[in-house]
Amino acid sequence: MAAHDSIILEEDIDEDYDPTPDEIDEYATWLGMRRPEDDDLLWIASEGLKAPLPEHWKPCKTQDGGEIYYFNFATGESVWDHPCDDYYRKTYEEEKAKKLRRSAEGNGRPAAAPSSPGLGRQPPGGPIGLSALGVAEPAEVVARAREASGLERDAALEETRRQLEVEGRAEAERIRTAQREASERLVAGDQLREQMQAHAEAALAAERVGVGLSRGERA
Repeated sequence: MAAHDSIILEEDIDEDYDPTPDEIDEYATWLGMRRPEDDDLLWIASEGLKAPLPEHWKPCKTQDGGEIYYFNFATGESVWDHPCDDYYRKTYEEEKAKKLRRSAEGNGRPAAAPSSPGLGRQPPGGPIGLSALGVAEPAEVVARAREASGLERDAALEETRRQLEVEGRAEAERIRTAQREASERLVAGDQLREQMQAHAEAALAAERVGVGLSRGERA
């Protein structure tokens, strides 16, 4: 395999798993908790340790160093830390902020913002793509990538422009048809008037001839 090839692993979920106090303490510290003042928030660390991977995420192992990272097969995103870590870090920060606000309201002092630990590091060389794993990119990945890059928005704008163009051509054709029909009605009216005038002139001429004959007979 190439240096960037990876082994796709399967998550082993133990429904009876219960984190040990040491595991909870280590993860709580990693989330940014301070002991013992944050002991009432250790439930966040315990819950985070038992959280399964979200949909589309799978653990992977690099071939060259055997390091474990996590890859999202729907978006192409890859991270070293568990995808749920950010959620539980933010949950801790929110709960900590609530606790500080309650404490500040009791003491009449403004609450201090909780410190935020550093975010997880990215795999070397940036996110690892599906091709590096030897997996064909599904249509869903391509669709989401296009949406993220704005191609779908551009396509929607282009489709709207085409629709307006078609509607504009149809409206112009309707106007031309109405103008043509109006012109044809005018021509038909002129022709009818000419025919009526010709009939009138013919009738008048016939009447004059008849009058002349009558005068000749009397003479």
